[in-house]
Amino acid sequence: LLIIRENNKSKKEIYFDIYNSGDQIILNKDKWINSNKEEHFNDIKFSKPYWEKYYYNRNEKAINELSKLINLCNKNNINLKIFINPMHISTYNNLNKKDYLKFLKLLSKETSFYDFSGINEMTSNNMNYYETSHYRPFIGEIIKSVVLKNEKNKHYHFITKKNNDSIIKLKKEEFKKKLLKK
Repeated sequence: LLIIRENNKSKKEIYFDIYNSGDQIILNKDKWINSNKEEHFNDIKFSKPYWEKYYYNRNEKAINELSKLINLCNKNNINLKIFINPMHISTYNNLNKKDYLKFLKLLSKETSFYDFSGINEMTSNNMNYYETSHYRPFIGEIIKSVVLKNEKNKHYHFITKKNNDSIIKLKKEEFKKKLLKK
């Protein structure tokens, strides 16, 4: 437990799982969600991405930055594992799918990575998110078990130079079948 004083009168309590993950525990939000499942699930905040105004293509810059990080880690014998977050389904309805798929392709040329993005039970269930930008801690635990412990899970792909074309084709098909038409 860490208590942060915001001023002399109020205090904000922030809890951390110090024995296991070290992650922050957001008690009030999770407690509310678990007590108001239907209201949370149907909340209008899930109808469009929270950060919609910030969409722009920075593929080349991001790949360049990641390439430098990968090279630095390789030079220093650091085992870097990269993963793509599971983005809420509303994100896919609003993003430039061509740019997104191009990013995955470019990244796979630099390194292999875990890809939790896509349209699946994880990304289309509002109960897995606080809002469209932040997934809940139990989703982070799933990601951690896959990336750090090599546990199998149906909600990701391990993308490499060799399999990127087939996975990107699969994602294109998902978009056509499961997304709103604009």
